[in-house]
Amino acid sequence: GITVSLHEYDARVMFDMLRERQMDIVFSNISPGADLPAGLEQKLLFTEPLVVGVSPGHPLAERHSISLTDLRDEPLIGFRPGSAFRDTVDHAFANAGVVPQIRFESSDLVTVRSLASAGLGVALMPQSLASFPGAPITALSVDPTPPERTVALTWRSDLTSSPAARAFLDLVLDRITDPAEGSTPRIDPD
Repeated sequence: GITVSLHEYDARVMFDMLRERQMDIVFSNISPGADLPAGLEQKLLFTEPLVVGVSPGHPLAERHSISLTDLRDEPLIGFRPGSAFRDTVDHAFANAGVVPQIRFESSDLVTVRSLASAGLGVALMPQSLASFPGAPITALSVDPTPPERTVALTWRSDLTSSPAARAFLDLVLDRITDPAEGSTPRIDPD
């Protein structure tokens, strides 16, 4: 008697859907400095560093790390505008004083990785994506401080529409570390 549906939209769209009771729970990237809309609650699930993915034959592939300012003239492969992940990347470049030269955009991070692997540009991507099997890339750490993506679980404060959704939420909340009690959950490939 339980139906599970999966929908992929930008976080802002999904938060509106939560408030309109079209969704019960949302897993999403969070934009830097974003305010949580009224009536919603949120729990940090994890943060992870972003890396620069380049094709193995790219001149930068010989390096182990890179600064965002080093990417000033590189063609960039980016995630679609308006998404929280793109907001994170744009924020990182803005803080570095760099206007990225975006040449390709996609709504799928695996496609972003594949385009970088083909040598069509460089891409900022989650470290976990760079370590997954797939199109070959060389992942460079970002120095001095890598930008991070933040992933959170969000729900309505009055989650009463579904006992199954409430049980799922309770299960997830029971399984994650509270940053106040210890370190922030992180994804590390090691």
